[in-house]
Amino acid sequence: MVIQVAPHGSSATARDRLRAVAHRVGVASGIRSEALSRFVALTDLVAGEAVTGVDAARTSTYSAINGTGVPVQFSLAIGAGPAAARVLGEAGWPGLTMKERLLRGGRQLLAVLESLGQLRHVPAIDHLLAVLLPPTVAHLDGWTGAVWCGVVVLDTGEVGTRLYINQRWGALTDRIVRLRSAVLQVAGESAAEQWEMASRFVSVDLNPYGVALDIGSTGVARIKVYAASREPRTAAIVPYLTAAAAHCHLATCDDLIAACQALGGWSRPRMVMPCLEFTRSAPVRAKIDVALCTLPSSDVHVNEMLRRTLHVLALPLHRYDEFLQALSPLPLALRRVERLQYASIGVHQDRHELTVYASPDLESRSAGGMRRDSACSTCAVV
Repeated sequence: MVIQVAPHGSSATARDRLRAVAHRVGVASGIRSEALSRFVALTDLVAGEAVTGVDAARTSTYSAINGTGVPVQFSLAIGAGPAAARVLGEAGWPGLTMKERLLRGGRQLLAVLESLGQLRHVPAIDHLLAVLLPPTVAHLDGWTGAVWCGVVVLDTGEVGTRLYINQRWGALTDRIVRLRSAVLQVAGESAAEQWEMASRFVSVDLNPYGVALDIGSTGVARIKVYAASREPRTAAIVPYLTAAAAHCHLATCDDLIAACQALGGWSRPRMVMPCLEFTRSAPVRAKIDVALCTLPSSDVHVNEMLRRTLHVLALPLHRYDEFLQALSPLPLALRRVERLQYASIGVHQDRHELTVYASPDLESRSAGGMRRDSACSTCAVV
């Protein structure tokens, strides 16, 4: 399969520009040949519909994947395992109700699974969705997103699918119970018991707000539970993480928190999101996400924080620089956070892992066009 990559200029459609960015991100992520072509095609599948016919960089508040409203997000894990490219997309388009977006998200997932020859996993996924999705439309009030579908393509050609599901519905006690049921289905009784231990530290100040299901060739292999911290206090987050992830001892949590503080993750409410990852085959993992897009800052400043953090954690800067350049050849925004949206930090087997989540530049412009609110070259800011 050969993917034709269109130029990033005013003559290209938003969908053309999406494919061009996907190609560059794939190269920067270290995937090649058939894996690269597959990543471009899957990016179009999970996000092409949402960017078609709209100025994708100015979609108002339609998509909450990024703080910019852009309905697609690329990410790069630094310090992780084999080379891989990752993308997350929104289903539908502006004007759809949340119920319609939910239905289109389901169709989007089916299309991805069909393209991967994995429709056999649909019954197990449906069983989980029956637990995790609300029973009535009334529960969708106030939602900014329903389900998001993402893919990860390894350089080996192996492909995984990720489904994010909103859990901002029902009483807090109900959330704890249904998440136990979901963790039990995916990761077994031991993992469900570990979730129960962590849930003792759940409160209105630290509550579950979303889950992610990782789907591979063998089915749903991993479930991630994300919690939102209204006030990022270590007194709440550390017991929550360590209660489930026994291997993630207090020193490791302190290490995670120190790294997050370097990213500004303790400076503002609703910014810090501890996450627990449950599988049948491995111990529970813990990581902390930081919503960079909510910082009263700029891409230039956030870039400086990320580069300092990578240096402190002894992780390669060149991979981050190549990823950032792949998202857009334009300079970083000087007055707002636009491209750099989230960062997550985890410690796996005494190794740090930092993942950067970013909004691509899909604006239409003439060749050589510049954004007015910009600074110097992305890689030159240190």
